[in-house]
Amino acid sequence: MVTAVTYGRVPWLRDPLYARIARHEIETCERQGWLRSEAWVLMPDRVHWLFELRVPMLGQVVQTFKSQTARAIRGHARGAGSIWQAGFTDRRLRRDEDLADHVRRLVAHPLRTGPAEQLSDHTRWWARHPEAVPER
Repeated sequence: MVTAVTYGRVPWLRDPLYARIARHEIETCERQGWLRSEAWVLMPDRVHWLFELRVPMLGQVVQTFKSQTARAIRGHARGAGSIWQAGFTDRRLRRDEDLADHVRRLVAHPLRTGPAEQLSDHTRWWARHPEAVPER
């Protein structure tokens, strides 16, 4: 599970265009065969992304996502500087951990932190098995 935060916590991903750009780059990483996404959620100032890594280069995958996203956003936001903070946080799930539980918590993150009161209020998320995500 990876979390990348925008530089200065600027809410870039609140903008629907920039959120679409981030979603496109997540999908591009999967099409490249680098990973298999299980779930992701776009918050105004960060992305939480749960995936199975299929290549031995986590740092390069995340850096590619961030650089491609930043390049595309700067193409629209003239004069924009840094888009992402340096680095990212990651957590490897152990085999005995419940994947479905992690997906539910990740997708429900907007409910816990404020941008949404119910899941249907926040549309910038995806889960491989959405039927496992309860509507709140």
